[in-house]
Amino acid sequence: MDPTPRDSYFQVTVDVAATPAVVSASGELDAATSEEFGQAIDAALETGNGVALDLGQLTFIDSSGVRVITVALHRARDEDQQDGHWGVQARSSFAP
Repeated sequence: MDPTPRDSYFQVTVDVAATPAVVSASGELDAATSEEFGQAIDAALETGNGVALDLGQLTFIDSSGVRVITVALHRARDEDQQDGHWGVQARSSFAP
């Protein structure tokens, strides 16, 4: 994944050391940034330990961002990673 954000209004990080892996996003998640967000979720899913999304710092999300989340949820279910290891945090502070 390219470490340079493609959009100055969007940033995404992945903590694969956490269990489940944590994908944190901030700024605007839209058509211009959804591919980068999807790549981050894919990297987190590769750990096999599930994914937690911290979206508390998003200021905007459109249907392309929602689609990325939905596709990733289906992938997690297909890979048996959904058993209590899939979560979305909508507050600014993350607690497991």
